[in-house]
Amino acid sequence: MLNSKQLEEGNFVEDGYTIIRKAISPSLIHKTQKIINDSLDDLSIDLNLEINTHIENDKNFYEKIVKLIEKKTPFATLEGVWQDLIRNKIFALIFSEKKIFDLISNILGKDLCHQDNPGLTLNLPGVSDSKKNYLFKGYHQEVWSGADTHTIQFWTPIFQSDSSGGITLIKGSHLWGHIPHRNREPIELPKNITEIHSDLEIGDVIIFHTLLLHRSSPIKLGGKPRLAIPCVVKNFRMPNNSFECYINWKIFSYSDLSKIDRRLGNHHLSPFRLLDIDNKQNFDGGIGSK
Repeated sequence: MLNSKQLEEGNFVEDGYTIIRKAISPSLIHKTQKIINDSLDDLSIDLNLEINTHIENDKNFYEKIVKLIEKKTPFATLEGVWQDLIRNKIFALIFSEKKIFDLISNILGKDLCHQDNPGLTLNLPGVSDSKKNYLFKGYHQEVWSGADTHTIQFWTPIFQSDSSGGITLIKGSHLWGHIPHRNREPIELPKNITEIHSDLEIGDVIIFHTLLLHRSSPIKLGGKPRLAIPCVVKNFRMPNNSFECYINWKIFSYSDLSKIDRRLGNHHLSPFRLLDIDNKQNFDGGIGSK
């Protein structure tokens, strides 16, 4: 039996996810959107595409992305966008927003890093084929792609015309363990499951466990493309029990103990190593160092 309902706020331990409403400030959203649009403008110039850059911010994005993916694959179109976001420390800024940082650090602690490998999600209207619609996926667990169970998944929309058609979750499925699958599709699911459909507005975020089953929600034909930021976050001090050693990470927060380690400088703990130099150097590092 399939139960279906709109997204609730969620308890991370029991439900496998938590929603934070209005977590990202309007100014940071605007900055993020501008960086994305500017990055696409640069690509448009390289491809000699005529783009109107003097229209409303989100409409500007929709016009550009449709023209660009006719010339390049969605991944190739968005790869440079991700790099520009990293260069402008957008992810560190987002994860340092108070509501987001408080939740993440409560789950993982304050020694935090985020994924550095390209992973923006573009959802195209009326296209449910993952070969044509980049990162459009059926039900899956992040652990299938090498994520650790001590890693959490972050997701937030950046451009969207409405709040429907984001992601769909199966509430509590993180407590089922590793789901048997073939060709990245579940072989079997329990009879009684509860589907939760996202209703996130711009600025809302969802954080969920890497074992939680989730899928892309289709956008009806005639709708607008959705660009979302999925990004995994982990505590860099925790041992790696999966394939996460094969991707790049960027540290954005240090705990107090890590700050002390960084000032000591080496594991030999050399005595009086700072005796003859200025001891006021800032070794905190990272925008999100709390």
